[in-house]
Amino acid sequence: MTEARIHTTRIGAIEATILDDGPLTVPATFMFADADGCRRSAVLAEEGLDPEALLAGLSGMVVETEAHERVLLDGGSGGRWHPGLGQLPEALARIDCPAHAIDVVVVSHAHPDHLGGLLDERGRVRYPNARHVVGTDEWAHWTSDEFLDAIEPAWAELARDVLPKIESRLHLTSGVCEIALGVTTWPCPGHTPGHIGARISSGAETLLWVGDAFGHPLGVRYPEWSVATDMDPARAERSRHQLIGAAVALDALVFGNHFPFPAVGRISAGPAGWDWIEAS
Repeated sequence: MTEARIHTTRIGAIEATILDDGPLTVPATFMFADADGCRRSAVLAEEGLDPEALLAGLSGMVVETEAHERVLLDGGSGGRWHPGLGQLPEALARIDCPAHAIDVVVVSHAHPDHLGGLLDERGRVRYPNARHVVGTDEWAHWTSDEFLDAIEPAWAELARDVLPKIESRLHLTSGVCEIALGVTTWPCPGHTPGHIGARISSGAETLLWVGDAFGHPLGVRYPEWSVATDMDPARAERSRHQLIGAAVALDALVFGNHFPFPAVGRISAGPAGWDWIEAS
């Protein structure tokens, strides 16, 4: 296994470090599940992308606020979802940030690749001193037996393992809520019922964390294309349009968990609509 990668950027006076959880490829039929097949094939051919193995990834981000709080945006898979993933704790170690030094963990949603890393190898809460921020609607769904009994059994099993263990550290949020200095939750539902991202601001600079609202950079150009795991595709599309509008209006950096590492860049006008420009 290669060394866990890190990438540091700045938002005004705030330092943010992207933490690579590992490599990931997925078929285009999953990433853009409801796209017209001929149109999807043509776009991928134009971009030189392999429709059977689109390069994606899985990353988290740790933000050190101006009040010196450390905020972790998603905790990775914990090696409980896909072979080769689970490197985020090693990436944290590379920046000398032990788990007990994390003050806040923001959980975008309760899919396994974002939930599994909240526990350590012994099944204990990995970030024992952190408030765990979860969307109110997300918590309600993923702690409902009726909901869990109707979804993929392995996903339900993980939720039933992880969520009760973080409940004593839980901070539920709905709408826009400042959860640390310069870090504000940003509702973007659709991928899951209570999916959230965040706005990180310092001075005149902003970063938008979009979680899994976008699964791939091409989703910026084609926000009408939904990922197979979008639970409410129409609502997810509306969230993507809103995030694109906000990113452009704010001239914000954008961080997407599943974008190829370093997973951060900007959205700008291109000949075919909006385009993703990866940060250098």
